[in-house]
Amino acid sequence: MNIAARISTALLAASTFAFLTYSFFRRKRHCGIPSGLQAFKIEALPENDREKIKEFKSVFEYWGRVLQYDEQASDEVWAEDNIMPVFVKASEVRGEAHSRYFHECLNKFIAESVAKSKKGCCRDFARLLLIEGQKIGFNTYLISTTTHVANLYKLQGKWYVADLTDQLSVPENSAFNYKIPLERFIRCAANRKVNCKDVTVEYDGTRVPIEEFIQTH
Repeated sequence: MNIAARISTALLAASTFAFLTYSFFRRKRHCGIPSGLQAFKIEALPENDREKIKEFKSVFEYWGRVLQYDEQASDEVWAEDNIMPVFVKASEVRGEAHSRYFHECLNKFIAESVAKSKKGCCRDFARLLLIEGQKIGFNTYLISTTTHVANLYKLQGKWYVADLTDQLSVPENSAFNYKIPLERFIRCAANRKVNCKDVTVEYDGTRVPIEEFIQTH
């Protein structure tokens, strides 16, 4: 092999290595969440998961049709006079369980209020979907950025986000809004200048950084 051929081969090997290295780290750059995850197809899921997600999708679509985005209505629900009785009730539980019980009571109170008025914003819609999901045995978690709240769930070992607020504002994406790959949700947050450390999940009465949460769940 002549010198030119050797140089060409070396350059090709170096560029291939650089591309593979870049691709690997690129897959890990969004809060430690690999990129490239695609939304699942319901018909491809095992029967048990298929029935669960169909029921959850029906709940999601129903509330997506009847809710109205209204920040003033949300502020009224979250007013101190309304929240204080919830805090007092939660005070019946002492010790480490207090925070968890308070958040459980708070989430139920907000969900009931929104279900009645059918008005609110993302923080309310996410809590409504959390409680409605629990009723049908489909558990989700509240995932928050500095400006938004939605619902996180795990299916077939992968994480997805259901966003009722998007369902109201972008109804043309209704076939996708209940199964947004987590990586895409994180990427959209990053595009809005949200730092990964500001993406958290409410769990056991506390807020856990998203990367730590998915590593332990």
